[in-house]
Amino acid sequence: SDYILYIGQTKDLKARFDSYFNYKNAQKPSDQLKRKMILIWEDHLYFQFIKLPTATKSMLDDIEYDLIDAIIPPFNAQYRSDNVKSYMKIINPN
Repeated sequence: SDYILYIGQTKDLKARFDSYFNYKNAQKPSDQLKRKMILIWEDHLYFQFIKLPTATKSMLDDIEYDLIDAIIPPFNAQYRSDNVKSYMKIINPN
């Protein structure tokens, strides 16, 4: 089945793509999560992208946060809005 694990934005898609496969010595928690994502689902991952060349940084941020709040991908927990965080605490109090 298809499931969105992560939503993000970048100016350099190739560099972003390459960075996901270079987490052998991950130290930050977000890096470790990305490394786990690659190790566990490596053969089933697909990268999708949308070009929005006329969008401002503010518009891109709004789009990203709206998508994260609507879809709630597991590797975007640190970006969830306060409303989504509150809801997640109700359904998963740990």
